[in-house]
Amino acid sequence: MHQKYKIFITDFCVYVKENRNSSTSTEDAVSKAVELIESQKIGEDMTMEVDNIDTWFKAVTERVKLVKAGGGFVLNNEHQLLMIYRRGFWDLPKGKVEAGESIEETSVREVEEECGVRDLRITSKGYLTYHTYFEKGTPVLKESTWFSMVTGDDRPLIPQTEEDIEQAVWVDLPVKASMLHKAYSSIRDVVDHFSESSATLPSESTLGG
Repeated sequence: MHQKYKIFITDFCVYVKENRNSSTSTEDAVSKAVELIESQKIGEDMTMEVDNIDTWFKAVTERVKLVKAGGGFVLNNEHQLLMIYRRGFWDLPKGKVEAGESIEETSVREVEEECGVRDLRITSKGYLTYHTYFEKGTPVLKESTWFSMVTGDDRPLIPQTEEDIEQAVWVDLPVKASMLHKAYSSIRDVVDHFSESSATLPSESTLGG
């Protein structure tokens, strides 16, 4: 099966899939994707078909800055989820890859730094999300790799205030809709993905955004 991409732009998602018989050229599909990322003007979910998805992605990331990050869907012994509150949104701990790090090392380090949690153990394969934002006026495509993690650390959480994190809390599953409504769509996607693959399954109504 060919790779697919989901790119979150504001509250909506662009689903990109490969179709070797697509009538849209790779060049046109690249231009459309870059236009959406640069303008942030999207009012609904949409699907794009490209004739070669690897060529398409390489071309897009040559025209838009790609930033790689790692983060965690972290559960404690009470099967509660670690969430942070930053800049008006509920979020999951994550951060940019540093030189020489594996993506697994980045993800564990960022959880430790942002929340003060130790004794983390990765329990899943990586799950990729893509979302867009502006950094000093430059459009950015962020590729985040998420891992399910567990910890037995029961020490008080320490939010990393220098990263604008106001709260770090353990949240009962399923996550309340009131919290998810105040989360980015890409974060709701991560919660949905790992909840479905864990023993606790939030209902569709809870995760509906």
